[in-house]
Amino acid sequence: MLPTRSCHNLIELLETAALEQPLFPLYNFLDNKLMNAHSISCAQLHADARRIAAGLQTALSEQRTIVLLYSAASPADFTKAFFGILLAGCTPLPLRMTGDVVRKELPELCAALDVQVVLGPDDLVKKMSAYPGPALSALPVPPLLMSPDGMPDSNVWARPVVTSHTCALARQNTQTQVPGFVGFSHARILDCLQRLADDMDVGAGDRFLGWQEADTMTGLVLQMLLPLYTLSQSYMLDPAQVRRTPSIWYKAINRYQCTISGGPDYVLASFAARVGGHESIPDLSCWRIVHVGGGMFNASGIRRFVDSLRHRGLSEQALYCHYISDRSVYLVSGVRGLATITLNAVEYVCAGYLKDLEDAGRISVCGEGEVLLPPDCAGTIMRTIHKDDELSAARALELAPAQITGDLAGASGDKFYLLGRQENQFDINGSRVQAEFIEAAILQRYCGLGISRCVADYNAPADELVVLAECVWRKPAEAWSGVVTDIIAELGQLVTVAKIRVLLLRPFSLPVTDQGVIQRALCRDLISSGEIMTRLQPVRGKKLKTDKPHSDLQGGRE
Repeated sequence: MLPTRSCHNLIELLETAALEQPLFPLYNFLDNKLMNAHSISCAQLHADARRIAAGLQTALSEQRTIVLLYSAASPADFTKAFFGILLAGCTPLPLRMTGDVVRKELPELCAALDVQVVLGPDDLVKKMSAYPGPALSALPVPPLLMSPDGMPDSNVWARPVVTSHTCALARQNTQTQVPGFVGFSHARILDCLQRLADDMDVGAGDRFLGWQEADTMTGLVLQMLLPLYTLSQSYMLDPAQVRRTPSIWYKAINRYQCTISGGPDYVLASFAARVGGHESIPDLSCWRIVHVGGGMFNASGIRRFVDSLRHRGLSEQALYCHYISDRSVYLVSGVRGLATITLNAVEYVCAGYLKDLEDAGRISVCGEGEVLLPPDCAGTIMRTIHKDDELSAARALELAPAQITGDLAGASGDKFYLLGRQENQFDINGSRVQAEFIEAAILQRYCGLGISRCVADYNAPADELVVLAECVWRKPAEAWSGVVTDIIAELGQLVTVAKIRVLLLRPFSLPVTDQGVIQRALCRDLISSGEIMTRLQPVRGKKLKTDKPHSDLQGGRE
């Protein structure tokens, strides 16, 4: 057994890795030409993190929550700073840096969490001076650079008192409508890593390839922490470059013989449509684990992804469809291969095992009577926090004894499948209809025809169902001939409403969060304001006029 598996907190984990494998090139940051632009060994990571920790301990009188700004231009500095905050005994709160974040979110975070320090790369810290904000100007410690340069000698560092139940990570609560923050203890994160390592049978010879932002849960867990936990090499690509040129992902896997990589299901479906099946795709037989995350999985999109790369050595058995709750990182489960169940003509993908949800009585899939329901019923996944979890001293991180994730699930034998989010249900003429059910029915049929994602919304006063369907390609209207009409006809068989409207949108038109989750409330605003009409598919390369949408691209039924 690897010595890292016996660690009780993330500080021990880093120290053990630096002691056991000091020169091991743990993190490798690739440039857009797939050259290894920068590598960080275990010893270097530990040394740089200690210097940052020493600087934080010098600046602070007590352990605090520290906002850690993320920039895709400085992934290596972000990684060092993340561990530096942990070694200082503090709690990192990763935050994507944008103008709105500086003007609004960052001051609010600083006030809510009683933040004293904001840590960020040089370019972002300079931008912050243009938006001082009352909370930032009142900080006892000015915004600091995350680079170890200029920090005190690491010998000044004092090892903090940290238990397995000390909060190791803070996250904004983005999964429910309840405002606030979520804390994850060292023990819970290590439990998550153990489950993932066991499920995917990760060994020291494995190589990870990641291309998601490091401030997301997937980026943090599967690109940073799990490779450290298993002493496996991690290669990281620029997320923007991968989205622009998906083929670079496959080329990097082949060049560095990476064995574990993946992404959200909708991304896989989009990649399959854009580059799948091309003869120029290199051999991918080294790729033994494709981890697939998301909410309710698109079975057709996942299957299409595998089929498009089967000629290069990828098999369906490489799939690992998993569920990692953003509200409870230790709630982890996954299924190897593609296990599905079909209900009401919609194919659902199994995301884990019921035993994982019920482990030690911590988690249950509950509905009426708080029992597991039959396959045609839904329950709500609930987490219960151990009383000994020291989440944080900050009031914003205090959680109630029980937190509902809001994820709806059903049981199928010994497995569970996701049905969607609780808040995404519509009351349509006395019947409860899940938005994800409507969306899955569309994607199941039209994913192979170029629709990558969609979102359904119901306007109760007008009794109107509106579907925004995002296309993979920008093609002339004739390429989508009949699609809108067919979708409207099929929806008419699923729901009974007075009006159905379907809009085909250009690629990347749907508003999403940092983790790629569709922002349904913002979609609703775009529909009501009419702004969504500016995002319709162009006709023969020309943008549509907002007042005269083309009949082939916008359809309706009354």
